[in-house]
Formats: sequence, C-alpha cells, structure tokens
Amino acid sequence: MKKDKKLTWFLTSRGFGSEINNLLYAINYCKKNDYSLVLDTTFWNYNYKDGWTDYFIALQSNDAQALKHKILVKTLQFISRFVSVSKLAISRRKLVFLLLNFSLKKDTETIFEGFHKVREFNNHQRLQNKDEFISSINRILKNIWKIKPEILSDIKNAKISIDHDYAVFHIRRGDKIKTGEDNFYPVEDYMNKLKSINSSIKTVFVMSDDFSVYTELKNKFLDYEFITLISDSKKGYKNSDFNQMKKSQKKVEIINLLTEIEIARESKIFIGSFRSNLYRLIEYYKLENCYNIGFKNDQDPNIYL
Repeated sequence: MKKDKKLTWFLTSRGFGSEINNLLYAINYCKKNDYSLVLDTTFWNYNYKDGWTDYFIALQSNDAQALKHKILVKTLQFISRFVSVSKLAISRRKLVFLLLNFSLKKDTETIFEGFHKVREFNNHQRLQNKDEFISSINRILKNIWKIKPEILSDIKNAKISIDHDYAVFHIRRGDKIKTGEDNFYPVEDYMNKLKSINSSIKTVFVMSDDFSVYTELKNKFLDYEFITLISDSKKGYKNSDFNQMKKSQKKVEIINLLTEIEIARESKIFIGSFRSNLYRLIEYYKLENCYNIGFKNDQDPNIYL
C-alpha cells in the first residue's frame, strides 16, 4: 500500500546517542502509522561532508525523496544568504527551517510538528512491553547501522582486541551530570554491580568522557585490568564545546565512538545509566546483558525515553 503521508526528520545538534535514538523512534513511528520517512542530515552536528553517508550506507528506502529534499534545503540555504537575519532575531539555520515549512506539501510533517508525538508513541510502546519494543528497535537499528567500508577500516585500526570475556562500563561525568539529567555514580557502584553479576570477569573496558574515571578505577582496583580509548585530555563532555569543533576533529570523535560502541556490543556485560542515550543505543544494539546502574528499575513508569 502506498504511504501518502511523509515525515521529514532532521538530525541536528544533540548528542550522537540522542540523535540516533530519535531517528530509530521516528522510523518505528512511521512503520506503524503508515508514514514514509525522509531523512535530512544537512544540519547534523556530526556532518563531515554529506551527513549520514559520511559514515553509513545510504538509507535505500528513501533515497529519491531525500535527494529532492536535500536540493530544496540547499536552495533555501542559498536564499537565506541574501536575507538579513540580524533584524529578524533568528539564526540563519532557523530561517531555513521556517522557509522549509512553507515550502513542503500539506501531506508532509516535519520533526517540528512530529517530535513529541513520535516520542510519546515510542514511550507508550516501551511501557506496554519493554522486551518487544527493544526487539523492534533492534531490527530497525540493524537495518540502518550499515557502516561504510572505509569507516569500518578506521574502526578496525582503532579497535582494541580482547580475546577473553570482558565487561564494559559507560560512566558519564560531563554536562548531563551538572544539569541533573543524570546522576553521579561513583566508580565503586560499577564495580559492585559487576561483582554481583559475574565475579569471574577481571577485564573492564571503560567508556567515559573523563580520563580521570579510568585512572581512578586503575588506582582503586588493582586486581582488575582496565582498558580504554579515552584521551588523557578528556575532562567531561560538553555538547556545546563539541559543536564548536572543526569537522575533521568531529570525524575523529565519531570514529572513536563507533569503535567503543562495537567493543561494547561484543562485551559479555555492559553496565551504564539508563538515563544516558548511549546506554539505550547500546542496549538496542546488544540486546542482552545490559545492566542499569541507576537505583530505579528502568521499568518504572516515571522513567521515559
């Protein structure tokens, strides 16, 4: 059956996990509500050259629509260059979005109208049946998570090979802790969680935005082997700082992150905070043996995506 309704979804300036998860939710919404999805990554903060296809193989199902849409966006970007935005008190990017809304057909919704509707739909599905929801999102993720060969080669070169069972800790120390979006969990909480799940694992790969987490674990738990790809310059992630990086720097960051995600997927045990979008993304990818460090059970109805 032909899908008459369209949803135009932008990847924007949120964190990587947030953007990918929201895309997964949008695709899930479209599949179950008879929409076709048009993905636009012109404004994605991880955009290196072409957006999605900088890292992943194009989403074949909407290539033609996406190309037409991209031409429209580029045209509107060109037009916006000749409009003084200082008097309008909006950014040039927001002006493009406004022009885009006026330009699209009536049967097309955008992320602006659809964002909360998409989130609420997926929240409802998750609370109804968590396992079924995660399995559904996993199938969507496997369909779109097709990394380009040259990026796979970069990941292979960056990847640390671990030939025995290991755990992965994802420990946040950046802007989300300061804003209260997530809680601060001491490294001891992660170690206690690991010991309660599997006391025989003695190797831990550490994902974090702060190198001091790695050194703290090494200094406190001498009987364990800790491995990481964290740069010793990392002192807590701040999304606004990331968005100011050069595109070449962003590419290095995303390849490092894609490598960490692959290492986490292959781990025996993954431990992190459900409030983190990266935790949710890895759970969707890995499916099994993902453990929430938070004190609340992630089935609690007060916890949302």
